[in-house]
Parts: sequence; structure tokens; C-alpha cells
Amino acid sequence: MNWRFLLDENIDSFDRSFAGYALYRLESDSENVFEAFIEELKSGKQVWWAVTVINRFVEQSETFLQEILALLETPSTRLRGILALAYMGRLPDTELQEFLILLESSEKIVRFTAIDALSKLHDKSSKLHDKSEWLVQTCLSVLQNRRCSYEERYYAAKLLGELEITSEILIEELLTQLRDDNSTLQIEAAMAIGRLGKKVDWVISLLIQWIEQHQDSEFVGNGIDALWEIVEGKRILKSSLGYRRFTQIGGSNSKFKF
Repeated sequence: MNWRFLLDENIDSFDRSFAGYALYRLESDSENVFEAFIEELKSGKQVWWAVTVINRFVEQSETFLQEILALLETPSTRLRGILALAYMGRLPDTELQEFLILLESSEKIVRFTAIDALSKLHDKSSKLHDKSEWLVQTCLSVLQNRRCSYEERYYAAKLLGELEITSEILIEELLTQLRDDNSTLQIEAAMAIGRLGKKVDWVISLLIQWIEQHQDSEFVGNGIDALWEIVEGKRILKSSLGYRRFTQIGGSNSKFKF
């Protein structure tokens, strides 16, 4: 595969992003592939894929990091450069407040990439360690806003599961996401509940109560998945797994006993 494929605007940018990621994994034409993804980041066509792949390159070369920093110098690329640096956990302190503005961007792809970047920034630097309460409230507001896309709510649920703070209102909102129309969001919400349930015992009580209230619902399997994540620590692959476990232990014809 030739890296010039990545510059062909007649080909869907999402396909080009997949191809670039494949080239990166093959360690083929890394410099040219990096430059192609810089162009994707500048155009804003595939922001999430661009920052994901660029992140890999910057881990290998300080030269690439300098090119990302150079994006801050141009008004048209500045915010996307800030987004990429946040995603890499390399955001300068002076740019933190401007990064947080991206959470309110008019571009959906920028908003959900910013939420995902919050997780990376929290993990890789200490900049947000004193803002855990703020992070929880930010993610909670995203989950509660039904006008937010499922991608935004997905990454908000993912980040909530990684934080050390939990509360009844937070768990109840994640339980609400178990009934969302999008199965990917259902799975991530179940995983978040599972991770939080390992930290505080009372989550299991709320979860069992939710399962009992939804025994006849098509979504009950998602609750079982969350419980399975707490008890067994198994990574959830499909929400239907929970339903199969549910039917194996008696389904709605039996009382739950955990």
C-alpha cells in the first residue's frame, strides 16, 4: 500500500484513516504517513482517527511532537493542535483552559474527541488530578443531555468508569444508559458500572435492584453484564452475553440470588 493513497481526496477520509493506521502498524513510510495525518487533523475531516494515529508517532519521535506544537501557531489549526496534545497527555499548562472550551465546540467530532482526550490527559499527566469532581460533573452533564450524540455519551461513560469518585446519582445515570438505543453505549455504561462497583460495595445493591426491576426487559442482560464485570472481572464483549447468563440462571421465572 502506498502512503500517497492517504492524500487522495476522492477516497473517503474514514477509509484513508484506516489505511494510514494499517501503514503505521506495518511501520511503512512512517514519516509520510504522519504528514498525511497532520493534513487530516488540519482539515478536521477525521479528527479522532488523526489524533489517535498521531499519538503513536509522537511516542516514537520528538521531531513529530514539534510539528504538533507548530499547529498552535496558526489560528486555523490551533484548537486541533491543542486537542491532539491533550490526547497525548502533552498539553502545556498554558493551554488547559482553551482545551476545555473544546467540550462546547459546535463540531460533534471535536466534542467527543475532547471527552476522550480528557481520559488520556487525566491518565498521563497531573493536570486534572485536582479536578476529579469537575470531571464527574462534566461527564454527568453529557450523559444527562439527550441532545449529545452517543459517541459523546460513550466517552463520558468511559471516563466516569476510570475516575475514583462515585455517587448514587452517577450510578443511576449510568444505569439509565443501559437502556439506550445504542448497543455500544450500553456496553460501555455496563463496564463503567462494573469498574465503579469494584471500588464501592453499595453499587452491587443498586445494580441488583435495577436487574430485578427489569427482569422482563430486553435490556436486563446489560445489568447482568455489569454485575458480571464486578464479580468476575470479565471484559464485556457483547451485551447479549448478559441475557444468556440471565436465562441460564432461570430468567424471569426465578428470583435473583447473588
